[in-house]
Parts: sequence; structure tokens; C-alpha cells
Amino acid sequence: MKALLLKAPRELSIEDVPPPSVEPGWVLVKSVAVGICGTDKAFYTGTYPLFKKPLIPGHEVSGVVVSDGRLKGRLVVSEINFPCGRCEYCRSGLLGLDYPYN
Repeated sequence: MKALLLKAPRELSIEDVPPPSVEPGWVLVKSVAVGICGTDKAFYTGTYPLFKKPLIPGHEVSGVVVSDGRLKGRLVVSEINFPCGRCEYCRSGLLGLDYPYN
């Protein structure tokens, strides 16, 4: 799939990247519309440090579920404020907020 990669402040490129893997309990969403927020702008300008390089900006997204299951074909919107608690970033303390998760 094509993605916009932010490799460093003001350094962008469009590249082919592998589609994300889908863990049990999660779905794969094909993006339809993506918002660029203030944090994305700060990452781009360099006023906020990039925690992950390269970064694919645009975490405010809506799209269609393409993975198999009861939600396939549904239009969905992401919720960015609930950490998973399992990924490298959550485990290192970059949760964003203190939310009770399993």
C-alpha cells in the first residue's frame, strides 16, 4: 500500500509499505479520509520530537473495514485516545493518558 512517510522534520516521501498485520480482536481498515492535526504539523515542523521514524501521519482517520468478520464493509472512525497497553510505545510509558485497559 502507499503511505506518506515523515522521516525527519520537513522530510516527506510517498512509498510502498506492507499492510499492517491484524491481531485477534482488531480489524483492518482501508482509509477513506484522513485528518492532519496539530500534532502531525508539529512533527512535520520539528517542534515536537518524532518518537518513531519513519512516522505515517494522519491518525485521525475514517475508512471501511476490509478484514473478515461481522464488521466487514462497515464505515468506521478511529478512536485515538485509548491505548492498547501492549505495544512497544504503551509499555514504554507513551500512553497519552491513564486509561484502565485489559
